[in-house]
Amino acid sequence: MRVSILLVLTICLASALDVTGLPAGTRWIVQADVRAVVGGGLGPWLGRLAAREDLQPKVALLTSLTGLDPFKDLATVTLAGPDGRQSEAVVLLTGRFDRAKLELVAKASPGHRADRVRAHTVHRWVDAERTKESFACLVAGDAVLVFTATQPAMEAVLACLDQQAPTVDAARFAVGGPVPPAPVVLAAEGFDAWPGLQPEAALLRNLKAGAIGIGERGDLLTMQMRMLAAGERTATDVGSVIDGFLSLSRLDQKTREDPAWHAMVQSARLVRQGAVLTLDTSTPRVEFERSCERWIALEAARQAAPLARP
Repeated sequence: MRVSILLVLTICLASALDVTGLPAGTRWIVQADVRAVVGGGLGPWLGRLAAREDLQPKVALLTSLTGLDPFKDLATVTLAGPDGRQSEAVVLLTGRFDRAKLELVAKASPGHRADRVRAHTVHRWVDAERTKESFACLVAGDAVLVFTATQPAMEAVLACLDQQAPTVDAARFAVGGPVPPAPVVLAAEGFDAWPGLQPEAALLRNLKAGAIGIGERGDLLTMQMRMLAAGERTATDVGSVIDGFLSLSRLDQKTREDPAWHAMVQSARLVRQGAVLTLDTSTPRVEFERSCERWIALEAARQAAPLARP
């Protein structure tokens, strides 16, 4: 799970927090810049990963059907939402898109229909896996592709892009200052009012806001996490929990078996200033790549196991 989360965060990179198209009620943002990583230290490894025998046909099929080459055509990826409910999340992709091919794919989907929202055509279809509707709209001169799980969420994003409704204020995500520019940016605020927050994430309700920046420094992948607690005493308590987790992880044999995770745990440094907690850590990029490859191999074996049974 640790590696899978980090893989998702590091495949795409973002240089700054851009709230364009995000409704005023947005409380969390994950933003990424695909072009930055393709030209960075992880780029060659990701290219080799996409060329794997089990992945290359899938990438080729995606390009054939949609005209989208994720390594060349995607610019940025933004995921955002008002709380922890997956149904309320929105996805905005920027880059070069082939409207004709994308509309053919949409029209071939089960239960497809197209509706007009002002000057925009919104496509909807039934997701076979979730048996629920999905929505998509290509806007801004075919440079922005929007996905949502509900019609109201789509209309809210389009209203922002059309400048008919205010976007979220980026200052709400400031933790001890503006969200720091970094290759990967995650930001969230107002956890105490989130419906849909899982029980295992209850610790987040003690935080007013948080921001994570993930980047590269030489041969290292670096991460800085900044958290704004509800008060100084709460910050001390949350810091104690984090310190305890790091101490236990350093003693755990499984940590030593994963060089990438071991390096992160060993290099982690936590500093508290008032109600703000800052955690800095890093890991060698090559060890991260190896950990991801091991996890991918294990997942491939797990998924293939049922097929091998008589």
